[in-house]
Amino acid sequence: DTKRQRAATVILVLGIGLVYALWPFVTGLMGSLVLYVVLAPVHRWLAGRIGPGVAAGVVVLVAIVLVVGPGVSFVGLVANEAQDMASGIVGSPLLGRLRELRVGPYDVGAQLESVGSQVISWLGGSAFSVVGTATRLGIQLAITFFGLFYMLIAPEGMWSGVRPFIPFSQASAEILRARFRDVTVSTIVGTGLTAVVQGAL
Repeated sequence: DTKRQRAATVILVLGIGLVYALWPFVTGLMGSLVLYVVLAPVHRWLAGRIGPGVAAGVVVLVAIVLVVGPGVSFVGLVANEAQDMASGIVGSPLLGRLRELRVGPYDVGAQLESVGSQVISWLGGSAFSVVGTATRLGIQLAITFFGLFYMLIAPEGMWSGVRPFIPFSQASAEILRARFRDVTVSTIVGTGLTAVVQGAL
């Protein structure tokens, strides 16, 4: 009994350490599950025609286009708008007048120019955090698409490997699996319909 308790304690500690190590990547792992639930029917349809491996590659490419494409377009749009706004502010004659602004004995223009310099410095420093966020997002997306590919190739093998670690009976684990699939599909359909209504309005 003592040996079994020690082994259980070691396994528990290792399990907590594994969860702690994987926690920063939980978004990517969950993303691969969600994309698998959505795209698995497409993969099954393609697998009967071009083979499971090639079908998985095609589905992953489609997922990359659907997920990354709109995000890159949005970021590019925001960057262009920000650049146009900055160019308009720098070239505006109002900025030159603000530098010469005085209120009585106070040189307000110089103070405004100083504040503007501090804001620009702050924005420059924030660029590093933006790069860090983009890097983390890239890592999460890479994990998502790698996980999606391997789940499409061997879904039953993946489930068989995970199933022993789920602390439920076989029947309850299958119910949990079905509920996760249903909730994921419902959430995506609901979100998509809401986006269509918002876009139309």
